[in-house]
Amino acid sequence: MLTESGCRSRRARLFNALAPTIDRVVLTSPEAIAWCSGFAASPFVFRSQGATAVLILSRSGDARLVVDNLQEPFAARALGVSVEMPVWYRCVEAASDRRALVVDAALAALRELGAGDIAVESAHCPLPLASEIGRPMHDLGPALALARRSKDRDEIDQISRCFEIATQALDTTRANVRPGWTELDLYRSVAEQANQAAGETVSVYGDFVCGVGCEAGGGPPTSRVVRAGDLILLDFSVVLQGYRGDFASTFVCEGEPSREWSAMETACLAALDAAAATLRPGQPARDVHAAAVRVFAEQHLADHFPHHTGHGIGLGHPEAPFLVPQSEEVLAVGDVVTVEPGLYQPGIGGMRFEHAWEITPTGSRQLTTHKTRL
Repeated sequence: MLTESGCRSRRARLFNALAPTIDRVVLTSPEAIAWCSGFAASPFVFRSQGATAVLILSRSGDARLVVDNLQEPFAARALGVSVEMPVWYRCVEAASDRRALVVDAALAALRELGAGDIAVESAHCPLPLASEIGRPMHDLGPALALARRSKDRDEIDQISRCFEIATQALDTTRANVRPGWTELDLYRSVAEQANQAAGETVSVYGDFVCGVGCEAGGGPPTSRVVRAGDLILLDFSVVLQGYRGDFASTFVCEGEPSREWSAMETACLAALDAAAATLRPGQPARDVHAAAVRVFAEQHLADHFPHHTGHGIGLGHPEAPFLVPQSEEVLAVGDVVTVEPGLYQPGIGGMRFEHAWEITPTGSRQLTTHKTRL
């Protein structure tokens, strides 16, 4: 789980990436606020609907989280912050504009802190807040994106917890699926098992397909019925306090893989191994992709591999680095990346297998343990 020391370390790293004249940072995107404080509003209760939050950081180490009173349960889990909590709604009087209330309270907090250079997320900062802050004001977007890319130990632990939950959900669903289920039943099973494994409500999203849906490479679950001998492709994420773990596996429902499927499986797993073998600090991201493509090209299957080899994962999906042919990025210590080669042949079948790794000073460490065989 996230720690207060981790949050404080990330705030310090962010300020170190900014000009020394900048005294304050104003964060307004949910991802940035979660990264610096662990604050994440649950999407499953009405208290989070239409809510907003502002996190004000000072170079001195002060951190103020501004939220309305309905978000008190979420704010109680924030780490290393003081909380400004104006009253929005108490079920006894009519409510005002929820976002405007938080923006006004954030502006009041900034006035109390005093003048100074302020950096904001230009792409996310509400216009009333940006216009009232005045000048000098700086965009911290690029520095924030770069700082967020390298995961701290508590972040990797959080992502690993997402993988643990997802693995339990995958294993149980794989053991229980029967002909007659629908793709919606596949999703229902994964979501139900993930919630039970987590001990709380978590978000689950991704690809839940069978049969011809696998040939298309995935998609949202539909009423399509699973038949005996069908391929089933599950590529999904479990989201816990904003962090997520993304992986994929493909398997056969009550049957044995055909000769063509076995050949595709062998090629996919060889491509996965080849790409994974290149994961180390300093490796160009495009070279990781090239390693997977080479395996498919040797089998004359490269035309059936239409997407990226992998990507970064954390508070976003996908996020840097991107394992694609035209990337200029280089792998760095602290990256968490997935590798997911797949093949999709119309009239034959489609499959994808995906694992995740942490980039370490000496190479990489695999974070996922789920089964990746038909």
